[in-house]
Amino acid sequence: MRAATLLPLTFALACAPDDTDADLPLHLQECTGTLDTRVGVVTSLSFARVEDGVSAGFDLDGHTSEAGDDEGCGIPDLVGPNGEPGIDNAFARLLPALESTEAAAVEPLIQQSIRDGVLLLLIELEDYDDPLNDVCVDFTVLQGVGEPFVSAAGEIVSGQTFDRDPNANPSTVEAVSLQDGALLAGPLTLVLPFTVFDVPLEIQVSGAIFGLTLSPDGHFEGLFGGGLDVDYLLRIAQEENVDPDLYGTLEPLLRAASDLDLDGDGDCSQISITFNVEGELAFLFPE
Repeated sequence: MRAATLLPLTFALACAPDDTDADLPLHLQECTGTLDTRVGVVTSLSFARVEDGVSAGFDLDGHTSEAGDDEGCGIPDLVGPNGEPGIDNAFARLLPALESTEAAAVEPLIQQSIRDGVLLLLIELEDYDDPLNDVCVDFTVLQGVGEPFVSAAGEIVSGQTFDRDPNANPSTVEAVSLQDGALLAGPLTLVLPFTVFDVPLEIQVSGAIFGLTLSPDGHFEGLFGGGLDVDYLLRIAQEENVDPDLYGTLEPLLRAASDLDLDGDGDCSQISITFNVEGELAFLFPE
């Protein structure tokens, strides 16, 4: 995997101006572009790990949490590779324990869902004037439909064309800044369909943030992170008759690691997660 260069989270997620600020230059008051829409397909998702308290990721809740801190759900945050404070990726702490159980198969099964076209996640850039530098582009994540062509090495081939999934709602962040090919976009709400042990599932990721670096050839890579609802994950485990021993491991681990209260209701019901992302150039059939 190529090293991803990400903008720091202190950079604004979107540069949309306040409607009342008429002093801003025109290019910040109106987001228009001259180039065709750019589309990419996600070809790889893997869990971002933690080592010695350091993990790639994002400050999803806008708070640097310490152990016992009520505002941060009592779960201490991690530190980013460049010393960034407040990184939320609590799921990474559970991976060593989970990977000693049947849950170790989840990551390969996510990748299989991508290759099979079950999880056909697309990104779309609109209203931009330069492929690598633009102060105001619209960033959309959507589901595609189609069976991707996969190479002998098991990788989705670049340059394929897909349909939009008419049953899935796209999620857009307007007026995102693109600098030297790097962008930071969010928050978004995503629903990820994939198949685990022949069971079709839909997992909602709340407050998702994408930090990506785009190459001129259409390749992109980086991270996306967000929150997973713990009750929903456990309900799926019960409904799909997960092995009782595995469920007995999952429940206390997930509840003890819940570190997000993104809706602000005082209930820390979500666990933060970060994925490494890679993707290639793609196209969409006209609507």
